[in-house]
Amino acid sequence: MRLIPVIDLLNGHVVHAKNGLRKHYQPVNSALCKSSQPKQVINDFLSLYAFDTIYIADLNAIMNSGHNNPLIIDLLTHYSEINFWIDQGALPAETLTHQQLIPIIGSESLNPTTPLTDDHFAHYPPFILSLDFTHNLPLGPATLFQKPLLWPDTVITMTLDRIGGNQGPDFDQLAILKKLRPDIDLVAAGGIRSHKDLEQLQQCHIQTALIASALHNKQIDRHIITQLAQK
Repeated sequence: MRLIPVIDLLNGHVVHAKNGLRKHYQPVNSALCKSSQPKQVINDFLSLYAFDTIYIADLNAIMNSGHNNPLIIDLLTHYSEINFWIDQGALPAETLTHQQLIPIIGSESLNPTTPLTDDHFAHYPPFILSLDFTHNLPLGPATLFQKPLLWPDTVITMTLDRIGGNQGPDFDQLAILKKLRPDIDLVAAGGIRSHKDLEQLQQCHIQTALIASALHNKQIDRHIITQLAQK
């Protein structure tokens, strides 16, 4: 199983995401990370495992309050062996571009009334789709959730209200999406608490997960990560 650590950037700091209430996020201060400086947080993650991919949510960009581009470029230079998935709340042509970056299109950032044709994404550069939900409601154009053939090879199921909430993943939603497109890499995001949750995801044939809180509170440690990576 592949685990991808998450850093949420807000005003140059890594913040603790909880329940999707972004305006209330505070700089991270956890059992694992005593500093909210991005490089220190990444170093703390790498002390657990040699992760080859890290997810960045540029919350300033997502909330239309600026961006963290200079900081992100510095991270790319400093961690040249790591690939980054980046969500800046926009289409790939409007986000930071770099060979180490794979852009994420979040459904919550798309106009709900946008008409989506069957070939809507045909001319896009490679991207990852994030299907965003809150309180069991899909966010974004309804067509995007109804036409699974629009989806790329990697799709994140992002349950925003479960992030940092110690509620566990939304297994029901994951099962629905997995049934619609069993051929894709469906990525679980939001609510992962422990090794038990990850094992249950594997039983549901979910082999990739985004994690943050469970790393910060040391519920998922070096031993668990290494063990899962071998399965």
